[in-house]
Amino acid sequence: MGFEGRVVKGTLLDKLADRIEQRIHSGELADGDRMPPEGTLAADYGVSRTLAREALAVLRTRGYLETINGRGTFVRHPDASQLADAFVGQTALSGNRPLTADDLYEARTAIETTAARLAAERATPEDIDRLSKLLEEMIANVDTDVAAYTKADFGFHLAIAQASGNPLLPTLLGPLVRIIVEGVFESASDPGAATAGIHDHTAILRANQNGDGKAAALTVESHLISSRGYYPQNKVQLTAEPTSKR
Repeated sequence: MGFEGRVVKGTLLDKLADRIEQRIHSGELADGDRMPPEGTLAADYGVSRTLAREALAVLRTRGYLETINGRGTFVRHPDASQLADAFVGQTALSGNRPLTADDLYEARTAIETTAARLAAERATPEDIDRLSKLLEEMIANVDTDVAAYTKADFGFHLAIAQASGNPLLPTLLGPLVRIIVEGVFESASDPGAATAGIHDHTAILRANQNGDGKAAALTVESHLISSRGYYPQNKVQLTAEPTSKR
């Protein structure tokens, strides 16, 4: 595995980490590839071993590397869990106030209303079929399996974003969805949440089937307002297990 391009003074840690990350994005460093030792990495880029070590630590934080004791450091592609952790971690490091449910739903509304409008205009028959199956899973599990219901629920939202045809929208939405799933769920015992959820998802699906972008966006916005009403008022956490129907 070769590394070309020395990192000059002034770029330092972020530039080194970004350069290695670019190689991962391009596929030059594939998932599962073993990274060279710190000394080799430092020599290839013309930096100190300390800087090389710190760059690897940054990439581990971003979810691009995994160190296995006794074996070495390996490339891995971050999943939604790593993206969400990085997302919330960056929010904390920014020095702003703690993330709240209102912040979460404002961001979701911005992303999901746009995604819904585009999905209604661009969805393929396969996209519609996928949405239909996810709604069927919600209905089948509403009274029997909270975890399966929740998985289908948020799978539906991600499927809408994917059907938009804009790859940035599901990428942005994914971490937010995980925050909700692993948030503090206090409304699991409220049957109104699940009933409203199925009603809203049915309306969203219908708007997509009709190719009505305006109706899809308005329906998603209405659904998120309703969903926010069932969401707990306390700060968003990432430690609780998913137990809600929404």
